[in-house]
Amino acid sequence: MSRISEAFARGKAMISFLPVGDPSLARTREYTTELDRAGADIIGLVLPSFRCGTDPGDNEADAGSSSQMEEVFEICASFRARRKTPLAFMTCQDPIRCYGEEKFFHACRRSGIDGILIPDVSGEQEEKLRILARQNEVSWIPMLPAGVGEDIHGTAAKADGFIYLTSAGNDQGGMRKENTELTAVVREIRLITDTPAVVGFGIHTTDQATLAARCSDGIVVGSIFANLIARYGSHAAPHIYTYARMMKEAVRAAER
Repeated sequence: MSRISEAFARGKAMISFLPVGDPSLARTREYTTELDRAGADIIGLVLPSFRCGTDPGDNEADAGSSSQMEEVFEICASFRARRKTPLAFMTCQDPIRCYGEEKFFHACRRSGIDGILIPDVSGEQEEKLRILARQNEVSWIPMLPAGVGEDIHGTAAKADGFIYLTSAGNDQGGMRKENTELTAVVREIRLITDTPAVVGFGIHTTDQATLAARCSDGIVVGSIFANLIARYGSHAAPHIYTYARMMKEAVRAAER
């Protein structure tokens, strides 16, 4: 059983996504530890769009992006040596292309990355990267908007980590209190696959977290951590811990 599967076997999951390198890679290391200490069931790391040479001869740009990725992988390997909490990347295709696709997924396996979410990939390229992920025991995590209808079937069937379902928001960007459409989509996913479906986007309060977790297998919280870092910078650690702990308790409340 994978570490991601083990996380969901324990109950509904609180999944946190943290921006890598904000304000520094040293703080990313610290903040990742704080999320784990707070009880995050899966920790997601959002990779920045590293500068990459567009021409084969742009060695300086390629070397710079590779160096940055090496630091990220080192942080993950160091975390994995101490902790068992699953790690997942969210990234666009550029960092993978810059680093080298096969090399990237080999490094994911070596450093203990358990899953990957690439929102901007589709078609043949998606299939290629999905195969590389599977070969390196990295779970494929698709993102689906609520209300996608028939398009949900093919995407959900490919998932082997969890399905990240983006909830519909209100005018203020928060999740609606009554989202029957979201509940229906989760029910449809469960007819297609036993891969867990979690809800993200617009979850900012504990009430929203409990509501979302009740109709799914867990929640994703991400933007609030970026906001806390923007506000507190290198002093964000205690705030990240407190907020993650609150969200974890809210998910537990959904199980009662």
